[in-house]
Amino acid sequence: MNRILFLIATACTIVGLSGNRVQQDKPDCQAQSCQFVEDALKEYHQIKVGMTRKEIERRFRQDGGLQFPNQGVYVDPKCPYIKTRIRFKHVEGSKELLSPDDTVLSISELFIAYPTMD
Repeated sequence: MNRILFLIATACTIVGLSGNRVQQDKPDCQAQSCQFVEDALKEYHQIKVGMTRKEIERRFRQDGGLQFPNQGVYVDPKCPYIKTRIRFKHVEGSKELLSPDDTVLSISELFIAYPTMD
């Protein structure tokens, strides 16, 4: 959590300290950037241990690359650079590799990384 707050504070500071020329061209740039990050954090904080994979996929989408029954990387639907890693408990007896009824065991902090391409 502290890491997320540090990243947000750093991003807002960088945007705020950029030259006057940039601020004159886009006076609301700082507010828009911070609002976008805040919206992503609000969605992230809605994820709770015990939720199902189906509930997670209403808020986030799977990142590209390999997905496993017990763990997956999910990205913000508005920005594939904002990610979280989620561990699941696979439903016993399910014939689906990634069951919509798998339940969340743990959620990593948000992190920023390039999107994974299939």
